[in-house]
Amino acid sequence: MSSRSAKREPTASNVFDALANRRRRQLLFSLFDADTDTDETIDPVELIADVAEIPDSQATSIELHHVHLPQLDTLGFIEWDSETNEVGHGAAWDEIAPVLDLLQSNQDRFAEELL
Repeated sequence: MSSRSAKREPTASNVFDALANRRRRQLLFSLFDADTDTDETIDPVELIADVAEIPDSQATSIELHHVHLPQLDTLGFIEWDSETNEVGHGAAWDEIAPVLDLLQSNQDRFAEELL
């Protein structure tokens, strides 16, 4: 997918940076739940539409395209093809997946705004 060469090494700070924004969390949780082995194309806006109320899908799409997808791609958690707008697990997905699993498995212990 992405051919960016400026990927960062995964760190705890990168994981927390990725999870610091609600849209990025929604995208990561949706990607965590998606069957990336059988889904041929995964559109990021459609991915989060199932879990989030999106008042303005065009604004959300622009925000994802210009802010969140490039950041998650640079961190290596996702691979994003900006031309086709497809996302998938990145090279550092295994660094964030256990954190997503832990949060999701214990979602009843967190305030809704935190997830």
